[in-house]
Amino acid sequence: MSHLLVSVFNAARQPLTEPVTVRVIQQQTKRLVCNQSTTSWPLKVQVIDQQAYAVHVYPTRHRPVGSFVVMDARDRDVALYAPLKPQDARATFPAYMELPVGFRLAVSESFYAALDDLHKAGLLNVQSAMVHVGQWNSVARVTRVAPDRLWAKVDASLPGWVSVDSRFREVSAALHEPPEGCCHAGSWKTLEPAGNLQLTFYKGTDWMILEADLDDAAGIGHVFQVLGHALTNGVTHPYDIHEILVFRQEMRLPYSLA
Repeated sequence: MSHLLVSVFNAARQPLTEPVTVRVIQQQTKRLVCNQSTTSWPLKVQVIDQQAYAVHVYPTRHRPVGSFVVMDARDRDVALYAPLKPQDARATFPAYMELPVGFRLAVSESFYAALDDLHKAGLLNVQSAMVHVGQWNSVARVTRVAPDRLWAKVDASLPGWVSVDSRFREVSAALHEPPEGCCHAGSWKTLEPAGNLQLTFYKGTDWMILEADLDDAAGIGHVFQVLGHALTNGVTHPYDIHEILVFRQEMRLPYSLA
């Protein structure tokens, strides 16, 4: 006999404190070996050697996640990371004057105050990702925001800097529609497998226009091993992007989710 030592963490790699139901299933027989609710980690589950097991965890406010383990004579640590369910997440945003000066130079206080939570999260996600790769200082003024992207007037030299930045690769901009009176001026995307930043440029009469968007790429399900039935199709949710950036890129975003 050996043991599975199951621990469940959030996107910031902190142990979950909410009740979590842990189910361990022997794969060949589909026998339920464990079905226990706990808030204490690690949970020790006795299993039989040389068997394959599915470990599924069902938190209260985080998405259910799972993993597969093939056992030998040794005990095995199983660490699972669960992102928050967007519909259950509560966002806490900084006051405008608490944000960095570089942000406030490009976003007015009235613009920031008028955004709802999803648009505010989208703005801060993209801004944080641009700061992370050192490309925010060329933003002159943010003009529009969506939950997964922003549009801004930027310095005309920015496409040139991005084009030689090894953290980006050039990609097609075919799915991005230029604003009226503008034409495409190139598009580049960071190399991460998920939560990658795409910068698409449009040349206008007086300004270079940037459309910056974040994509969950392989999806929240792949990054965190979310169980399939807990996934939904549709537009990328900014809170899912928050969890990916915190977990995969280890970013410190200016707003928090709980």
